[in-house]
Amino acid sequence: MTTTVEVLATAFKDAGTPFIVGHPGGESVELMEAARQRQMRFLLMKQEVAGAMLASTWGDITGSPGICLSTRGPGATNMVNGVAHAFLDRSPLIAMASAPAAHSSSTTVRTSIPDTR
Repeated sequence: MTTTVEVLATAFKDAGTPFIVGHPGGESVELMEAARQRQMRFLLMKQEVAGAMLASTWGDITGSPGICLSTRGPGATNMVNGVAHAFLDRSPLIAMASAPAAHSSSTTVRTSIPDTR
C-alpha cells in the first residue's frame, strides 16, 4: 500500500524538483527516505529560513516548485521569512512543517519556557 509520503515524493519528482531543502525533525525521516528512493536529494540547511529562500529561488529560476521542510513550532516560525519572500516574488514554493503521527500526538507543548519569577 502506498503511503502519503510516497505520494508526496512522487508528486514532487513529477513536478520537476530534484531536491527538498530544510532542517528536518524526527517526523520527516520517512519523507526524506521516500524522496531518496526517487533519486531526489535532501539538502540540509543550518536554518529553516535559508532552506525556504533557496527553495524560493529555485522556483523563481526554474518555474518548478521549490520544496522546503522544517520542524514544527520554532522551525516553522523561522521558515516564515522565506515563505514571505516567495509570496512577494510569486515564486512557486511548497513549504511543509513536520508533525507527529495522529496516534502519537499529545497536548503538551514542544518548547517549554520555565517561569523564573
